[in-house]
Amino acid sequence: MIRAMIFAAALLAAAPAAASDQGDLAAAVNAYNDTLNKNDFPGAAAFYTASPSIVDEFSPHVWSGADAFAQWGADYGVYAKAEQMTEPFMVLAKPTHVLVEGDRGYAVFPANFTFKRAGKPVREPGIMTFAMQKIDGKWKIAGWSWTVK
Repeated sequence: MIRAMIFAAALLAAAPAAASDQGDLAAAVNAYNDTLNKNDFPGAAAFYTASPSIVDEFSPHVWSGADAFAQWGADYGVYAKAEQMTEPFMVLAKPTHVLVEGDRGYAVFPANFTFKRAGKPVREPGIMTFAMQKIDGKWKIAGWSWTVK
């Protein structure tokens, strides 16, 4: 009986920390998205771990390593120009799933990517999935993927 009470007390004590970590993780993703929407690539780069991975719908579809974000950005620029895409903007909805396990986290956000193609508005619904790592008390992006709905 005492073991059960100790276990229950430990679960209750851990619950607020987990909820706080989930909120902090989601807030970090939203802050990253806000920074990227402002076209602040140096600021957005600060949200990544040292060697992230990115999966996106345009070629070469996967980037990883120390320069993953910079290379993704350069490749996106080439893709956007070829597709006549301007005014990119990502809106993240409330996450549908956030999981925190120690210093690692996972979050799924419904999203809408809007832009103009040859001057005409386009809305592309999808899902952003993030793998996160807590480093020095801050959530950093270890990887993300974009999935078109």
